[in-house]
Amino acid sequence: GAVALRVADLRAGERVRGVSFSVRRGEILGIAGLVGSGRTETLRALFGADPKTGGDVFIGSASIPVNIRHPHDAVRLGLGLIPEDRKKDGLLLSLGIAVNAGLSVLARESGPAGWFSPHAESLRVTPVCDEVGVRRASLEQAGGELSGGNQQKVVLARWLLRDCDVLLVDEPTRGIDTTAKLRVHELLRDLAARGKAVVVVSSETSELFAVCDRIVVMSAGRIAAELAPDDWSEAALLRASFSGYVSSPASSLSA
Repeated sequence: GAVALRVADLRAGERVRGVSFSVRRGEILGIAGLVGSGRTETLRALFGADPKTGGDVFIGSASIPVNIRHPHDAVRLGLGLIPEDRKKDGLLLSLGIAVNAGLSVLARESGPAGWFSPHAESLRVTPVCDEVGVRRASLEQAGGELSGGNQQKVVLARWLLRDCDVLLVDEPTRGIDTTAKLRVHELLRDLAARGKAVVVVSSETSELFAVCDRIVVMSAGRIAAELAPDDWSEAALLRASFSGYVSSPASSLSA
């Protein structure tokens, strides 16, 4: 597929020190690395949740970089983010499923009072919640009452509703049961099959191997390696993950 997102020398805070990569439509790109390597911070900076201090972000084939200063800018440009901490950053736990799932389209679909309209709720939220398999008593059930797996599905439903072109996913299955994990993996693959570009950060090597088409490895705030499936192994990922923290020459990576 065509390039959906290109990142050039992105810098943000202390942990993102010059990150460059691209992801294509229909592709799932994995980002591996040690805790503290800058993976989460990279996604947050791309989405405008944290300020970037340098570098450029390009959407599609555009030669002019976009200016993402706030998540609103990212959403308008077709980006979505499923954050690492769904309870803290992903859901409004006291509000119902319908409101949580509809947050990304709320401004577009709300009535005169600025709140979610029953029409939009029934037409859009119900089928998408059914599609992702949110188990619920009703659409009014509070997000905080749901299991971890169902909470993650609600956040995923939000971006399906928005029909974003690029989905950034941080630790998609942390803390959820095996059945829900397999369903989330299936949903990510379905998104790619529809031509969406998906970027997945995960600390589980097996998860990256299961869902990704290509993996880049971050080390000390930079991309240390890019691995095609034929090159995937625990050893290769570990070697690349540590490479930015040791003084040995980069050529040792290919040893």
